[in-house]
This record gives sequence, structure tokens and C-alpha cells, in this order.
Amino acid sequence: STTTAAAYVAKHPEEAVAAIASKEAAFAYQVTIKETNIQDVAFNQTRFWVLTKKTANTEIPEQTAEKATIFVTLPANRPGILHKILATFGWREIDLSKIESRPSKTTLGEYFFVIDLVMDKPWQLIANAFEEIQLLGGHVHLLGVYAVNVVEEVKKNDSSQNKN
Repeated sequence: STTTAAAYVAKHPEEAVAAIASKEAAFAYQVTIKETNIQDVAFNQTRFWVLTKKTANTEIPEQTAEKATIFVTLPANRPGILHKILATFGWREIDLSKIESRPSKTTLGEYFFVIDLVMDKPWQLIANAFEEIQLLGGHVHLLGVYAVNVVEEVKKNDSSQNKN
């Protein structure tokens, strides 16, 4: 979360760190904005991941985990295969909070999918969905499970609203 990154910067002023975050996060955590409009495309939306060389933990996640992010590659560009992959979650009532397609960069027209799962079902049910995807010929790579940091909206001090 970029907002969590801004909070980290605010809590660790002794460290030489910076964050890419919204103006609202900078205001909320009272951190100095060094640059604005750093995107290269006006409608840019960026997602950040922290990657490590450590092997991902594929064991049952902690009960505090609220989401998981997975990469799913399809077995081939066949009619209905994406529907079959998504159905493995649907009939188990596993909520997908985000689905992004990305080009595989191996063959024109082939994609992999980045999917966020809401972790409100038993882990075994989710693991069974992963197994079914593999039986369909797809591949699932679990990037990680994590808690979600909810940041309350901070209202800006608007002098026009303070008039008597």
C-alpha cells in the first residue's frame, strides 16, 4: 500500500527513505512532498509488490490474512478456458477482489492473470481451487497472503467551510 509506505516514512524520520503515495497520504502523515506528477502517462495506475529471494510460504496462512495475490497462467488460448478457471473460484464462493490481465510476452494473444482473493473461506477450499486450475492445465503461483491496512479518510482543513 502506498499509504502504508507514507506512514512508514513518517514513523522513521531517521531513515533515508521515501514513498510514492497520494497527496492525501502525505497530508495525513505530515510528510514532505518532494515531487508531484511523476507518472509518465496521465491515467497511470501503478501497483507495487515487495519481492524477495526467499521461498514463498505456501502453507496455511495466518488467520489474520485477509487477501492473497496469485498469478494464473492459462494452459492455452482456448475458447472458454478463462471461464473455467474463474469458475473454480465462483462455485466455491471465493470472492475475487481484483483481476488484471497482463501479456505473457511469449506469444501474441497470450496472457497471465494477477488475481486478488478475499481470504474469508477455509484455506483448504482455496487450495482445492488451485488444484482444480492445475487439473485444467493452468498454473497457479501464490505471491503471498497478507493483512489489509485500512486507512481512514482524512478531511482537509478547508478555510472556506470555517466561515461563521
